[in-house]
Amino acid sequence: MSFNNRRIDTKMNATAEVFSAAADARRLIEGEKRRNSVNADEARNRVASRLGVAPGTLENLLLGRLKGVASYLRDRLRSAVIRQIEGEIKRLEHELAVARLSAQRPDDDEVASAAALVERAKELLKRSV
Repeated sequence: MSFNNRRIDTKMNATAEVFSAAADARRLIEGEKRRNSVNADEARNRVASRLGVAPGTLENLLLGRLKGVASYLRDRLRSAVIRQIEGEIKRLEHELAVARLSAQRPDDDEVASAAALVERAKELLKRSV
């Protein structure tokens, strides 16, 4: 009976890993689409190329056709998401610095909004690690 329980736990963990990896892939593809104004297929191809996998692998992951995710792919996806979040943080910190320089008042709404976005991005990065 303990063997069956371990097997169920392993299967549940594999399923969770597939969902997590698919979420990471979606985030990377959406970011690629947004940054470079490309369609979903082109974005998927670019992301797959950067990850060193076939575009079909990402497509299968996104469509729920995979029963598990290889550790190298999971690790590459997670690293790419972390780099993407770090890039967003740098971009937001730059926007914040520019907004502070151009603000009429130091408590300008745009400055407060940019500061909130930077803090939210940092929280996301902490949770993803």
